[in-house]
Parts: sequence; structure tokens; C-alpha cells
Amino acid sequence: MAKSRSPNTARKPPVPSDSPADIEDWIQRVMPELHPVVKRLHELICAAIPGLQYAVKWKKAYRTRYVKLKVLEEVQEPEMQKWIEQAGRVPGWK
Repeated sequence: MAKSRSPNTARKPPVPSDSPADIEDWIQRVMPELHPVVKRLHELICAAIPGLQYAVKWKKAYRTRYVKLKVLEEVQEPEMQKWIEQAGRVPGWK
């Protein structure tokens, strides 16, 4: 007999918000050496995607796709801005 799955509350999506307060709080909690990278990336995303919604899940900023960035120079590459703009055009990414 197949075992039935019980609902898992951990699979609920984060609650979106129009306020950047949760993200700004999260930025302050990330590792100090990443502050400039995360702050600049946040600025680029806010500038490229109007009407942005914010969410934090499991003490992490919630995005369904990601790119690993370790230094500020990686964020400032022209390709990053193009990627953010492209992602902003995908339905459901606001």
C-alpha cells in the first residue's frame, strides 16, 4: 500500500511584500564582506524592475533563480544588468 504524503508546511512560498524593509534587514545580516555586493545588486534590481515585490524565506532573500557573486566587480559587469532586465520581463518575477 502506498504511503500518503502529509502536507509539509515548509513548502509554502514566502509572503510577498511591497516594502523593502525585510530585504534591507536581511542585507544587514549577511556576511560583512558581502555587504557592498548585495547592496549594489539590490540597487540594480530595484532600478531595473518597477513594482518589485520582496520576500524573505528561511532567513534568506527569496528568488527562484540565482547567480553566485563574490566580488563587487562581478555585479558591475554589463552582463549582470542585462540579465536582471531580462529576468524582470519574465511573467511572475515581480
